[in-house]
Order: sequence, then C-alpha cells, then structure tokens
Amino acid sequence: MRITRRCMFALGLCAAAAACDTGGNPAPRRAERTLTPARWNRVWTAGGTEADTTLLQPWRVAVGNGLVYVADKGGLRVAAFRVADGSLAWIRGGRGSGPGEFQLPTALAVDRRGILWVADARNSRMTLYRPDGSLHASVPLPDFPYPEAMCPLPGGGMLVATSAATEPLFRLSADGEIAGRMDLPWRDLAGAAPLSVQKLLAPTPEGCVLALALGRGFATLAERGARTFSYLEDLPLPRVEKTVDDGGTVYERVVGMRSAATSVTAEAGEIAISPGGEGALENRLVDFYRQRDGAYLRSISTPVPFQRMARAGELFFFLTHRDGYPALVAVRPEIGTEAAPPPSP
Repeated sequence: MRITRRCMFALGLCAAAAACDTGGNPAPRRAERTLTPARWNRVWTAGGTEADTTLLQPWRVAVGNGLVYVADKGGLRVAAFRVADGSLAWIRGGRGSGPGEFQLPTALAVDRRGILWVADARNSRMTLYRPDGSLHASVPLPDFPYPEAMCPLPGGGMLVATSAATEPLFRLSADGEIAGRMDLPWRDLAGAAPLSVQKLLAPTPEGCVLALALGRGFATLAERGARTFSYLEDLPLPRVEKTVDDGGTVYERVVGMRSAATSVTAEAGEIAISPGGEGALENRLVDFYRQRDGAYLRSISTPVPFQRMARAGELFFFLTHRDGYPALVAVRPEIGTEAAPPPSP
C-alpha cells in the first residue's frame, strides 16, 4: 500500500490548500484481502414490506443524536429512525421549494452541535434540522455545485464535496456561509472530470476521511495536513467521454466504471470502506483500514447486499432491499466468530 507524503491541507484555513503529490517512493507489495469470520446479529429492520412505504428511494444515511437519518430521493424527504429500536421518530420534507421542502436531497450529515444538514441540489440550499425535527435554518447557496457528500468539521461548520471541476471541496461555517474552497489532495487530479472523481466523506475526531468512489484511494484530512492512501484493490479512475449533439449540448459518460467505494465510515481509529465487490460478494464487503497510517486490516462479508452504510459504535446500518422493497437494517457483528447463515433482513 502506498502512502504519499503529508501535505498542508489545513482544514481550518479558508485559503485553497496545497495538494499532495501522488508520486515518490515505489509502492510496497499490496496486501491480499483477508475475510475475517463474523456473526451478524440483526437488531431491527425498518421498511422492507409492501405495506411500509416510509422509504421509497433511500439515497444517503447518517447517524447522530441517537437517530439514523435517511435522505429519500423518491419521497423527497428525510426520515429519522431511533437507533435503539428502529421506530420512526419523524419525517420532514415533500416536493417543493418552501421551508423544509426538497427538490433533490443529495447529501446529509450531522454537525458537532447535533444539527442535521441536508443538501438540496435543485433548490440550491442547505436545510438544517434540530434533533426533534424542527426546522433550525434554511441557507440559500445560489450557483452552488452539486453536493456529493458532507462531513462535520471539528471546529464547527461543514466540509462539502461537490462536483466542481476545480477546488471541489467547500468549507461552510456553522451558519452555512462559504468560508473557503480546496482542491483534492491528489495533485494530478486537479481539474479532473467530476464524473471520474465522485466523492464520499466521513467524520473523524481530527477532521474527515475523503474516499473516491470510482478508484485511486482515500485520504485523511486534518488541521495538521492530509495523507493519501491507496485502496486494497488497485482500481484506476475511469475515463469520461464527451459527445456533442447537433444542438451543441454536451453529454458525458463514464467508460470502464467499477465501484471502488459506496460508503465510508470512521470509528475507533478504523476506517471502514465498502467496495463494490464481485460475484457472490457483490455489495457485501466491508474493508477496514487503520486510520493513522492507512494500513489494511481485514475485511468482513455482510449478511445482506447493501447500497449505503453508516456506523455508530458496534452497530452497522445498511440501506438494502427486502423482497424488492427498500429497507434500513441495523446489525451488530461479532468479529472473529464463525459466521452463521445470513439472517433475513
């Protein structure tokens, strides 16, 4: 696994950050994936039946305040479930541009105050909720690029990864004001096609983990700098082809795409990343890396295929399907225990 030199990312500064060099020392021999036995204990399931339409097209999941938050693109709303038992705490949203309404919720995260932020790409704003579901604020962000992921910052505010071709990382203050922009911490990716460098974020005590969804690797971002690491599987970033129709409209498509990461979490000094996987393990893998140096630790297979993942302590939360219906499943793994037959969600 290659570890590149540290760069001055300086999340606390509002100036554009210097990027990390991806060249340098040759990469050591890459580790092989090691599947660690795990017994998964299902705690609860929300949704997953024809009668339960709470979740229509769940897209993103986040945890905070004893709640699991789900951004639902199908219902254009946000649902909050209680971590303890999966019961529904509240639902907010609906189609529109009025207070608390959504046109396209694309990312969500809980800041260090316990306030839920929801990015709405089409309404070009951030909607902020208190833990009880009451509206805290609505912050307009005119001409803001497409928000892909968010991460609460230790000093307050939010880091937002966007689809901007240059300086795609935005630092927002606790009030939602733009406080700075930064490039990705890979020097050779400056100006890369946004479709090829789709981004995921997760909070750490020191800052954030940034993972590229389609290859290359991940990075830890903190006040003292940034460090970049490669994934267990060496997946090059895909190409993006552009075509122009007779009317001058430009279309882009990704060529040779393979998922390198669908979710990222950070807990107890470990970074958990869900790669796409193949065959019987497609969408059923979680790779663990050590946060301080990016070293690969182990992998586990999950009881159900999943699209998105979140974690709070020992509990994992998976957005999945049960009998074709969207579901949110809470499970607790016993790592190192011989796996039992996968439980039904």
